[in-house]
Amino acid sequence: MSSKQRIISLWFLMLAVSYAQSDTIRYQWPVPPLNSSQYLTATFSEYRNTLSSDHFHNAVDIAEPDGNPVYPCINGYVHEIVSSGSNSYVSVRSQHNGLWKRITYLHMVPNPQLSTGSLVTKGQTVLGTIYSGMGHVHLIERELVSSPSSYAVEINNIRPEGGLDPFYDPFTPVIVPSSIQFKVDGQDIYLPSHGLAGKLDIIIRVEERNGTSSSHTNNGTYILGYRVLSSDTSTIVFEPHGDGIKYKFDTKPSNSYVHNVFVDELATLSDPVYYLTNGDGQEYINQTGVVNNNYFDTMLLDEGDYLLEIFSEDTRGNTTHKYFPITITRDDIVPPGFPELLAVVNHNGGNGLTIKWTHNSEPDILGYRLYYSTNTTMSDWALAGDETMLTKDINEYVFESSDDFIAPPGYDVHFFYLAAVDSTGNESTSGDIYARSSYPQQTSYPTALIVDGFDRFGGSGSWNAATHKFATSYFIPLTLADSLIISTCANDAIWGQDISLNDYDMVFWFLGDESTTDKTFSAAEQLFLSQYLENGGSLFVSGSEVGWDLDRSHSASTSTDTLFYRHYLKATLVDDGAANMSTVRGTPGSLFEENIINIGQIYPEDYPDDIDPVNGSSAIMEYNVFRSGTTYRKAGVAYSGTFGEGIEPGRMIYISFPLETVSSINQQTQFLAKALEYFLSPTGVEEDGAIIPDKFSLAQNYPNPFNPATNFKFSLPLKEKVSLKIYDILGREIAVLIDKEMNAGTHEISWDASRLASGAYFAQLRAGKKTESISLMLLK
Repeated sequence: MSSKQRIISLWFLMLAVSYAQSDTIRYQWPVPPLNSSQYLTATFSEYRNTLSSDHFHNAVDIAEPDGNPVYPCINGYVHEIVSSGSNSYVSVRSQHNGLWKRITYLHMVPNPQLSTGSLVTKGQTVLGTIYSGMGHVHLIERELVSSPSSYAVEINNIRPEGGLDPFYDPFTPVIVPSSIQFKVDGQDIYLPSHGLAGKLDIIIRVEERNGTSSSHTNNGTYILGYRVLSSDTSTIVFEPHGDGIKYKFDTKPSNSYVHNVFVDELATLSDPVYYLTNGDGQEYINQTGVVNNNYFDTMLLDEGDYLLEIFSEDTRGNTTHKYFPITITRDDIVPPGFPELLAVVNHNGGNGLTIKWTHNSEPDILGYRLYYSTNTTMSDWALAGDETMLTKDINEYVFESSDDFIAPPGYDVHFFYLAAVDSTGNESTSGDIYARSSYPQQTSYPTALIVDGFDRFGGSGSWNAATHKFATSYFIPLTLADSLIISTCANDAIWGQDISLNDYDMVFWFLGDESTTDKTFSAAEQLFLSQYLENGGSLFVSGSEVGWDLDRSHSASTSTDTLFYRHYLKATLVDDGAANMSTVRGTPGSLFEENIINIGQIYPEDYPDDIDPVNGSSAIMEYNVFRSGTTYRKAGVAYSGTFGEGIEPGRMIYISFPLETVSSINQQTQFLAKALEYFLSPTGVEEDGAIIPDKFSLAQNYPNPFNPATNFKFSLPLKEKVSLKIYDILGREIAVLIDKEMNAGTHEISWDASRLASGAYFAQLRAGKKTESISLMLLK
């Protein structure tokens, strides 16, 4: 969008809000009693985490038994009818003094006698009946606009000057004193009320009430604000712009800012927990829909004791406030930010440990502390090294053995995190948790590197914490599946050349739902991985947005993205996927055919890529959702052979979903055991360097459906007489593609069906006494 377009868009939005603020249209209730006040089970702009993305509630909910009729609140015409299960609705438009009002009635079965343009009468025409299992009507009101087709923002149905009438609410909002928290802005660091310093977020739970039952007592509030008073309450010493009012929900903010209003991981459908300090005032939010990050800056006040007043008001003018004693100090009580742990690497064959990290930027950093845990629950942590060893002047340290730890362990040590310490002794929260194996020096087990490429958190991402322990989601099942010497590093250590991929037999690189903004694989990372595969390495990649990032054009694309994706990850992007792609199973005939994996449990996974194999790879995993006909969406590919200009055969497995979202350790272990079998199984090599497969198989043709050409890929473990034939649905032979003796290996052949009519066909591969068939779909 251009600057001019943004200015025009903002002007129209401000114009629309000016209508909303002067919108005094009142209307009766949509369910009986039509002219009496009723209770609400949800209020406008309260928090919702009931869909794939968290959002603001854009309406009020009015309880009504399933099957009961719903009537228009105002005379008008049917604007739109949508039948979509429980989200079916009827929208009605009405004209008022030359302007247009639209009200939508959601969660009901539309009246089949209505159509677009039908005249409806308030309280008489039945718009529909409450959808089974919903138990309420979701009433959406939009502000007055100049024409029925003009964009109209959603507005509060119980605003003081308009909306549902009559609406009585004698209950005051409730501020929950025990819920108050003070958090350092932008960090997961909490301070006590008697020692506040720096820029702070104030967190509080506030409940709007309009009845006595539980469904009427935990709704979101209308007005919320704060101010700071002198300790005797005689003077207001600080008050945010607009008489201290931070939020006044006349219009709904943009859903992308929902976690700037409601505290992620604390707020729920029934727990309205607010960031009290964000946003630039209620006027700005109502005009723009934007809730910027903000804070309470304690530096604006002198050191000393004060009273924090928090106040709330509902749409009927019922007000409440609470006072909280606070103390502002200039002492350094704010811990530093957590450090970035770059690598936890085996040293001395597993007896020792090398750690690498990135320096913190705070000027008063003294050093770092390394903690370890000996159990998979990672619940008990002991000190391996402190700031006298891990000083601010170094970024790498070697422990020759765990006997060198400050608190030597009695068991094997696998899990580590790093914390920063400043000059006054304040310690940061923990960074990411990494892991390494601890086999003795004389072992000759294969070496493996886990690479943490998942930097995305918050915003529109599925993982919201700044740190994670997802490296352990690969380490634990890998160690259960086989004996490996494992190290862990951040992707930064790869492109920074602190760690060389070529030192490891296998690399397990996970990306979570990292996407276009953060880049899944940078150009530098692509180069290192390409060289690793060309040198004969074995690479495992897990991530839901890799294809979305690399195999399409967008503002952050680089020239090598598609080349790397199609020729080294051996895949093409078919579709962005959807949240219902929640179960993954092995492709029939593949090494993984017995694997079943349920994804999106540790954190939501709403857009796992649908991919296809290309350039010699084979499909190994598929989702539980059909792409078309009987073809399932694909979730993984594998390839054995040479890459690029390399002459050493390498191996690659790429799955288009995050394995760390799986809660079952058994599912993870069984799947990674198959991956290790694929990487470690002995193979023969032909003169041309091709890997000899261990089983006979015919892969699904690609593309499918096709027009007019398609490709077949098949694997032969032995040199045999082979035939590949095409049949129609009546069993008649249509074409003979192969009928000869062929060497063991993986083969590929194309077929042009331009002379045939659209329809279903079958391909049959025969080798010796073994046969396999697949169905094809020609669409012209």
